[in-house]
Amino acid sequence: RDSFAYSGKSPTPTFTSNLPAGFQATSNAAQGNLEKNVGTYKTTVPVTFRNSDMEFTANIPYSYSVTPVTLTAHVKNASREYGEANPSFQSEYSGFVSGENSSVITNHGTYSTIATTKSNAGTYTVTQSGATAQNYTFNYESGTLTVTKAPLSIYPRDKTMTYGNDLPTFDAYYVGLKNSENAPNWITAPTIGTTATKSSDAGTYQITVNGGQATNYNVTAKTGTLTINKANLIATTQNATREYGDVNPDFAMTYSGLKNGEKKPEWLAAPTFATPATRTSPAGTYA
Repeated sequence: RDSFAYSGKSPTPTFTSNLPAGFQATSNAAQGNLEKNVGTYKTTVPVTFRNSDMEFTANIPYSYSVTPVTLTAHVKNASREYGEANPSFQSEYSGFVSGENSSVITNHGTYSTIATTKSNAGTYTVTQSGATAQNYTFNYESGTLTVTKAPLSIYPRDKTMTYGNDLPTFDAYYVGLKNSENAPNWITAPTIGTTATKSSDAGTYQITVNGGQATNYNVTAKTGTLTINKANLIATTQNATREYGDVNPDFAMTYSGLKNGEKKPEWLAAPTFATPATRTSPAGTYA
């Protein structure tokens, strides 16, 4: 009984003989219709025996087996972003004989990895099992799934305040979060701030995001706007008196609503005072 590794061709057995008188055995295996595919078989093979004086042919009972060849199945490396579904995995195969290729694989089996849509950015092993192909067995080599960080933009929310008041509390919203998350898992949380202070003039100022490193996201910082509105100020002209015939005195104002310890506003255009009273105006009261 012989054993042959699959070669894609019918095996060719050899025979020896212990017949006397120098008989030599010659196999006509092609006439025996030997199977090339993996399996165990029984058949008869015509064998010719001859010496210098004579020859004869006999059908010899013959059993043999064809054993499978081992293919190496190497899982191709793959990648995806955090929060996305795993890709369709594939393998590279080597070890085919007789010019065959992956078309002889009838089932590529299944691929397995512990990575899910919620798995952190990093690398994960991918394994294969259960592939089938006539005449081949498989030696599996694992591959790697790389989960990359997903892009994430962080936007400070626009804020408003009144001149002289404390700065508002800054916060942000995100564009690009995965897995229904409300916020990233921060390795180092970002800070949100502005160059404006409670003493800054009325106007608009940038709100910026600084720093911030997330486990599963590449963070892009955006800017927001802080609008400082003018405060309300009540300016009251002080009452004054003079005698008939004199020139009007210098008028002055008192203020209600000044901020930041100011004594008077910083005027863009200083106010002027007016009254209908002149030196010749009769005694009385005038606005």
